[in-house]
Amino acid sequence: MDGIIQNITKSGKKPKEQTLVLVQNACTKSGDNNCLQRTYEQLVTYYPKPVYWQNLVDAMYKTQSPGGNNDKNMLQVYRLASAVDVLKKASDFTEYAQLALEAGAAGEAQAVLEKGFTNKIFVEKRDVDRNQRLLESAKKQAATDPAKATSGGGAAHDADVSVGLAYLGAEQYDKAVEAINRSLSKNPQNPDARLTLGIAELKAGHKDEARKAFKAVKGDPTLERLANLWTLHSQA
Repeated sequence: MDGIIQNITKSGKKPKEQTLVLVQNACTKSGDNNCLQRTYEQLVTYYPKPVYWQNLVDAMYKTQSPGGNNDKNMLQVYRLASAVDVLKKASDFTEYAQLALEAGAAGEAQAVLEKGFTNKIFVEKRDVDRNQRLLESAKKQAATDPAKATSGGGAAHDADVSVGLAYLGAEQYDKAVEAINRSLSKNPQNPDARLTLGIAELKAGHKDEARKAFKAVKGDPTLERLANLWTLHSQA
């Protein structure tokens, strides 16, 4: 089936959804995760349904390895999950907001929590109370001028990245691009900043520039894969 799909795509045609689903089922039954992820990427390329994005994002949740970069990478996974609208669990909204706050992206945390409350994600009283307190904290921090944002998220986030994140959360995407580019001019090998630049470019409506940024993400396998998924999302 892989050979058939390759011949179809090489001829510039679109493989049938049922053909890809057949391969996906075979990958699942054989326990071949690489095959499964590749097939889901093909499915979201040609048939970008929420269920296929959900499976891709779920796979990203499961492949986070322990270590110092885990929180940073997890924040990027949540950004993609939110963008493709497969962020569903209350615990994911909470963790996303907490990670965003820790990284200095208070406006992003505020937007995530407000979306959670609007969509009635938080049902249990303790979840409502906890996330209401988190939302108030996010609002307070987000009220600060983005240009005065201080470095957050550890050594990997310099002041310019923090300013960029603050502008990203404030939906001032062109200013976010400008700030992150300043950081990359000093440290071009920062894959997290490069991925965030692509996200800011995409949200600013600069699809070509976003894809260039995603293509340039190198040095971290998880972020490289996320960059590829963002590229697929940009083509939807």
